[in-house]
This record gives sequence, structure tokens and C-alpha cells, in this order.
Amino acid sequence: MKKILFNIWKIYKSFKEYIEGDFAYENYLKHHKKNHSEEALLDKKSFLKDAQKKKWNKINRCC
Repeated sequence: MKKILFNIWKIYKSFKEYIEGDFAYENYLKHHKKNHSEEALLDKKSFLKDAQKKKWNKINRCC
């Protein structure tokens, strides 16, 4: 029973992090540290705002 509850908790936590953009921000931090260490980091709020702007400020349709 504990194992099942633990697995459900892990799935919930992963889904929550995905929805909140934590995975994207973590990947951004890793990439930035590896490739752009001399540049300033965006804070999480600015990063998520920029990601939303990039996602929705383009044509999102086929026709």
C-alpha cells in the first residue's frame, strides 16, 4: 500500500511541476550554466513570462 501511495505522489508531483513550468526552468538553468555562464540568469517569474510570450505570439494554426 505504501508503494502505491508513493507512486501516486510521484506522479502528482511530476504533473504539478510540469504544469507550473518547473521542468522547463530547471532545463533552462542547466543549459544556461553550461553554455551561457557569463550572462545574467532570468528569475523563474521572468522566464515563465518569456516562455508564455514566445508560445502565444506566433501563428498557432495550420491554415
